[in-house]
Amino acid sequence: MVRQVNIHEAKTHFSELIAAVERGEEFVIARRGKPVATVTAVDRQAAPRKRRVFGQWAGKIKIDPSFYEPMSEDELNEWEAPIEGLEHLAAPTKGTRAG
Repeated sequence: MVRQVNIHEAKTHFSELIAAVERGEEFVIARRGKPVATVTAVDRQAAPRKRRVFGQWAGKIKIDPSFYEPMSEDELNEWEAPIEGLEHLAAPTKGTRAG
């Protein structure tokens, strides 16, 4: 059975939990007794990391010169227009309060 720990215990004993995960154990972290996250080892074979090489895309990507041209007034208005349904994410303007 997977061991469940609360958030406080996980923060207090984080190093020990990570050491146990490295030994193959798994943990569930819970908030008020309800599981919210699983801590498990990363399978290095499943996701090998490739080293990035500076300039590896040089000469492989072409950018159309029109990319650097200024936007038209219509394009700017579309770019800056609020997206329907996401108004609540906009930063409050000066003199107003969020919420």
